[in-house]
Amino acid sequence: MFPRRKKNEYAAQFKTASETYKPAYAAWSKSAEGQQYNTDLSNFKKQKADAEAKEKLFAAGFPKKPQSGYFAFSGEVTAAVIAELEAENKPKSAKERTVKIKERWGALGKAGQEAYTQRYADAKAKYEEEKKDFETNNEAYLTYDATLKKNKAAHAKRLNKDEPSAKRRKLADRAEPAAEESPVDGEDEEEVDEEESPEEDEEESPEE
Repeated sequence: MFPRRKKNEYAAQFKTASETYKPAYAAWSKSAEGQQYNTDLSNFKKQKADAEAKEKLFAAGFPKKPQSGYFAFSGEVTAAVIAELEAENKPKSAKERTVKIKERWGALGKAGQEAYTQRYADAKAKYEEEKKDFETNNEAYLTYDATLKKNKAAHAKRLNKDEPSAKRRKLADRAEPAAEESPVDGEDEEEVDEEESPEEDEEESPEE
């Protein structure tokens, strides 16, 4: 059993250390460095909470945005492009793959490309309908929306603690992501789609 004398001794040391630490931490938190740290930490917590909410939303059946015509084509030919590069004893980097894929895309001509762009247009129209229906009628979306608002409020409360300076509020406004956007916005593209699309009208990021 731990001796009471030692227990009391450590408790006294902890009390003394705490009395020194608390005012030092409070002073540091009001410094520019401390404010930046607390802002970054709060942003991280919010982004993590939002990402977890988005993951649950997709698990509940929220539709995923279809790939553009070019990126769909890219996914179909990537394996063949890699094999071609291996046969030519060339690097299989994203840059090298991009060159080959764009060459193949160009070789399709407008008629060949139209098949992919039309497929994308049809898939996007269907996606928009399913997305609207899900947002209107599915309880999971209401839960997701409420969670984002809760996360945003908690984020604001953390930043406003101890009456933060105008500089800290400015940092928060600049760093905070747009929480109210559709959960499909900003999704990363697949590794195979690292290259930019040559299609002038395709600016939206495809979904995984």
